[in-house]
Amino acid sequence: SLACPDISVWGLERFQEGKEIWITEGIFDTMALVNLGRDAVSCSSAMWSGIQLYQVVKKKPSSIVIFS
Repeated sequence: SLACPDISVWGLERFQEGKEIWITEGIFDTMALVNLGRDAVSCSSAMWSGIQLYQVVKKKPSSIVIFS
């Protein structure tokens, strides 16, 4: 189950195809990385599921950085 079903991956809507994307553990990590100029996303449930990861991969990033 997702904590916020309307938004399963925070920040994904502003991501542009072909850019590097950072996956974080929590929304505050995402906010900090965005303030540093990184394209970062976080899941709303605090635990990534295959469905959420597929949504990230579907955006065709050039690379994925996992930031914990």
